[in-house]
Amino acid sequence: MTPGRVIHRIAVALWPEACERFLEPAIADLQHDCARAATLAEYAHALTHGYVAVGICLAACAVHDSRGSESRAFNARARIAFLLTVAVAFVLELVLMHTSTAARHYVVTHASYVGFAAMTDTATLRFGIPVAMFPAVFYAAGRAAVAPRGAAVRAIALGALVTFVASGFVAPSLDRIRAIRDHDAFVAVTGRYDLQPPFEWQLDRYPPAKAWPALIRGAFAPPPHRFAGYPTYVAPEDLGLQRWHWQAIYERMLLVALAIAFGVFGWTAARIRHAFA
Repeated sequence: MTPGRVIHRIAVALWPEACERFLEPAIADLQHDCARAATLAEYAHALTHGYVAVGICLAACAVHDSRGSESRAFNARARIAFLLTVAVAFVLELVLMHTSTAARHYVVTHASYVGFAAMTDTATLRFGIPVAMFPAVFYAAGRAAVAPRGAAVRAIALGALVTFVASGFVAPSLDRIRAIRDHDAFVAVTGRYDLQPPFEWQLDRYPPAKAWPALIRGAFAPPPHRFAGYPTYVAPEDLGLQRWHWQAIYERMLLVALAIAFGVFGWTAARIRHAFA
């Protein structure tokens, strides 16, 4: 396979003008150096240095494209639609979960996964942000006569990053704060501190309240031994702790994948709309 061919096809699709100016000379040098290599070591050296140069040129293409007026307009429209969608989702979450007992019961009963997150006011952070990628990209691409693909890719990548941070760091922190606040309120009312097992132990074994680093450590940690007198005994309720951590990891990665999928779907729907307009 010719080195750089796949990268060239992707770059031409995303940044056709910048590709000819920045990337094609670097790919030509890469292919020329690889063709001149006489040994495997020379080929590996040419391939490594060539792809480093190609990577720098790709970054130059992205920067050049981001400075264009069409890309700036696309980003502004996508940002407005994204923020409005997230704001509406957050208001709906507060209204459904804090103003109507019937609505709260319905959400928790019929949409238990979303309702569980809504009980701690984190449903928008976990689910609203990925869903907001569809209207953001659809509106931005639909309003542009010639929607820049590079800007769409950057918007989708940024949405995936925001989803990763919101579901993996912000939402778990709010869950942890909520759990500590509820525990303090329970202690203030009842005066009981002797929870069994202790509250700190329970919180440390609650994956939804863990940020990414602690969640990954918990997924690879050995089963805990909560009874000092039995150093090899694992309580039945702790047998599935690793699996619970892995499930939380899969769910968060699924949310990132959903953000990308909704963004691609928004782009595709906008292009289909333009085709039939």
